[in-house]
Amino acid sequence: MHGWQTGQRLRPAVKAELKAFAHSDAFVSQQIASADRVAEQAWSSASLWNTEAGEGQPTLQEFCWFFDLRTQNGGLKGISPVDVQEFIAAAGLDRGDDLVCDWLEARTEADRGFRDSTKNVQLWRNAMPDAHLMLFVARYLRSQKASLPWRADVLNRKGTIALGLGWVHGEKHELQVIFDSTF
Repeated sequence: MHGWQTGQRLRPAVKAELKAFAHSDAFVSQQIASADRVAEQAWSSASLWNTEAGEGQPTLQEFCWFFDLRTQNGGLKGISPVDVQEFIAAAGLDRGDDLVCDWLEARTEADRGFRDSTKNVQLWRNAMPDAHLMLFVARYLRSQKASLPWRADVLNRKGTIALGLGWVHGEKHELQVIFDSTF
């Protein structure tokens, strides 16, 4: 790899060649085919989740949540709708989101995404529509299976998708406008 670089930078000829390769029809076709496979897996996971939860077809928001979960975290790692329902039942319908926000609020500099966590707590606490509670709690439970320093980051990312609003990597994202579009 060092033959491609001068110091920390790619040599101009190498950079141009890689850029041309990444824009080639063959490369783009492989990327699209790979994304299609992930999308099929995400749709299948979202559909199975909704069936187990007694819901209908997945929404665009649910599909995006499962797509992100598949690409960033590899899947649910055993979390089921029953696990989420049991968590909500144990906490109480109006306390499940508070427990998650309490955990998020306690993040420190040792946690990736802790600054976003503080901002997200302000957006998410006591602003949880019932329709989003399942995915909100599911992303909390899934985040607890991530590598310790990355748990808050996983929570920020999945929570933003689950709620359609949030902070991820220092940027505020308002996804609900996209999710409200026809799917």
